[in-house]
Amino acid sequence: LGAYRSEQEARNDWAQMQKKYKQFSSMQPVIVKADLGEKGTYYRLRTGTFSTSGEAKAFCNTMTILGQACILPTK
Repeated sequence: LGAYRSEQEARNDWAQMQKKYKQFSSMQPVIVKADLGEKGTYYRLRTGTFSTSGEAKAFCNTMTILGQACILPTK
């Protein structure tokens, strides 16, 4: 859903997404710290525990249509 320079930025954006999109109302944020070496550390905002990859893809497609960036993680 996004990549941020601080964990707090990720949490703040999550709160805004929950207000804007009903699809996030029952979901919890997952924030993954990513050390990218010289590029610095980023905090990736994710959500959802999907039963299948198809379910995750359908959710992501819906969010993209609504204007929210959404990229499925590769791992």
